[in-house]
Amino acid sequence: MTTKKNRARKTRHLKLPRRPLDAVAVMPFYGQGQGQGPSDVGLRGIYLNATLDSVRAALTRTVVVAVHNERDVEFVEHCCGPLADVLYCA
Repeated sequence: MTTKKNRARKTRHLKLPRRPLDAVAVMPFYGQGQGQGPSDVGLRGIYLNATLDSVRAALTRTVVVAVHNERDVEFVEHCCGPLADVLYCA
């Protein structure tokens, strides 16, 4: 006899193959400006990388990061791994 608990345990371990969506993720990044909160640009880069890793794993590997100044362009190009593009929105 199969109980609900046993059925739930069996389905919990079922992993379907993931296929990235045919999509583009656009991530805003405002690292060099004052922004909100006490975090510095290095910490904001860590947050951005964590978000990009999640997006790449779950949705798409085609990621564009939008920045507001030239220092952010340089920072993003060196810290974020392969990107589809970096938009400089001055």
